[in-house]
Amino acid sequence: MFLARVRPLLPTPGALWVDPAAGRSTLDLYVWPDERTATPATWQEVRRAPGVHVGWAWHDDDGQAFWLTRDNPAAATAVVRETWLGTGTRHAVYETPEGPRLALVHCHGPCNHDADHLRHLAADLAACSPGPAAVFPDRLPGLHGIAFTYEEGRSALRRNDHLTTVSWDVPLRRSTAAALVAHAVRMAAAA
Repeated sequence: MFLARVRPLLPTPGALWVDPAAGRSTLDLYVWPDERTATPATWQEVRRAPGVHVGWAWHDDDGQAFWLTRDNPAAATAVVRETWLGTGTRHAVYETPEGPRLALVHCHGPCNHDADHLRHLAADLAACSPGPAAVFPDRLPGLHGIAFTYEEGRSALRRNDHLTTVSWDVPLRRSTAAALVAHAVRMAAAA
């Protein structure tokens, strides 16, 4: 998952009336959560990248930005088993039908996502690599109304008045947090 920041092209030296750079821009892509190192990209590269989804744009102190998520091909084999409860829905997510459970997602009240979002979450969790401990953000740029909390082995994702809790069956690594953040971005983009 990337945070993309729009960088306008600098004016062309010596161009008086017709500047070829006017209104044009490039992108700086930041891999979440490391927003210190940018990879430059063009709009054409992003547009032509297979399975990349562009979220809505917003403006903040650093200019215009948007989130990019990518389809995970392993989502095609991921499994979501649902149990409807009186107060919501519980989703158990698995990498494969015979694989171990990766997480238990409990929607308190109506669900904010569809099975495709959960299959991508399962595929992203299955691909999590060993690494630093998880860092769960309180909020993300551009995701208004979405807040994250983490307590006692569970994460909570609050979107406006809806609460979703996640009980983790995988080690809590930075890549685990990135999978949850990508899930939130996909949910918000679909709304």
